Amino acid sequence: MGRSGQWPPVSGGGPALAPRASFASFFPSPSPSPSPSPLPLPLPLPLPLPSPSPSPEPLP
Repeated sequence: MGRSGQWPPVSGGGPALAPRASFASFFPSPSPSPSPSPLPLPLPLPLPLPSPSPSPEPLP
């Protein structure tokens, strides 16, 4: 159990690099890509939009 070959998976590029490459591809994809952008964008956009709209109306 004293083998350091299993600890440094970064050098071998085993399962440590596999999940990292997948995440890195997803992160930059939704940023420049308009396809994955509309998914997370419409969620936070419609939320803050209807919130400030009805707020200033009943106030004045």
